[in-house]
Amino acid sequence: PQTQVDGGGSRHQVSFAGQEISQSELREIKQIRESGGIISSAFDAKALIRFGTGVEFYAENDELKAWLDETFPDIDLLTLELGEDATYYPYTVAEIVENRVGEFDHIRPTEPWTMLPRTDKYGDVIGWEQHLSGEYEPEMFDADELGYIILNKSSARDKTGISDVLQNKEEIETFRSNQQAMREATERLGFPFIHAKAGREGATQLNDNELRRIRNRLADIGPGETQVTGPDVSIEQMDPATVEFDKIQERDTRMLANAISIPLEMLNEGSDGLGSGKPAEVRLSLFALQNEAARRRFTAQFEQAFLRPIVEQYSPYDHTQDFGMNIKPFLDDKSDMAEYIDRVGKYMKNKD
Repeated sequence: PQTQVDGGGSRHQVSFAGQEISQSELREIKQIRESGGIISSAFDAKALIRFGTGVEFYAENDELKAWLDETFPDIDLLTLELGEDATYYPYTVAEIVENRVGEFDHIRPTEPWTMLPRTDKYGDVIGWEQHLSGEYEPEMFDADELGYIILNKSSARDKTGISDVLQNKEEIETFRSNQQAMREATERLGFPFIHAKAGREGATQLNDNELRRIRNRLADIGPGETQVTGPDVSIEQMDPATVEFDKIQERDTRMLANAISIPLEMLNEGSDGLGSGKPAEVRLSLFALQNEAARRRFTAQFEQAFLRPIVEQYSPYDHTQDFGMNIKPFLDDKSDMAEYIDRVGKYMKNKD
């Protein structure tokens, strides 16, 4: 190509359309993924629906298909693992591993938070840097030593991808900060406080030691407990502050679901205001299309980066013939259900 890319040739970081990929940001994605919680569960569910439904090989040559089935017995699990990495990180990177006699053994994924791509001024990946904890100098790999798959792009020309997590960083941080604020507010304001008045009207003020003694006696008042005081002490219960946690939760959940591009129903916690009515059908239909597009992107890149090179180098079959892989679709489209219903005939019995 003659046209170049903006920021694709930087030595220490990759930048496309304003999103910079650095080692610290990759580690941040790792921390979010491993911390668990509703955010991690949402991304895991998104990857599971897209890539956890199983894989089938197809080929015009039946012998080649049998060879593929025998060579990749764990293709279902490999696809899910690579798909999960590609869902969180800008890319998933893997290498082809040979056995001792130089034949194909397996495809081994790398840890994506350790990998940084090196690109030229045209945006093509010319190598990879692996940054390991405790190692000052990165280990360098040529572009043809590793294969990679990306699901999200900043542009049609992007060869390094953008992280789904970093792309929605603002919504994720807002969700997490509000959750922490609600937890703290619950500790401070979610339980009734008491106000104890000590002393008689017109009498001298009690000194600090007497007030401290009274406070210590009232400190352990809990639900169902009875406190006996003298005539000079009155106890009043204070109403806690009103915080509409439900509305805050619904708003944050709605924004988070829209940001990650998953149906609101996947994060629905039971409120009738979430995921009901016609908008839910539109979101589910859109989610089905996004899933299908992600599966096509994955299979096309997997075939180009791994499948055809392996067939060319390690099999006796022609790598230019028609063959490939299909990820089984998840039943998330109403057209799929309609197709199943259309197959039902009056002649059929319950067993059919």
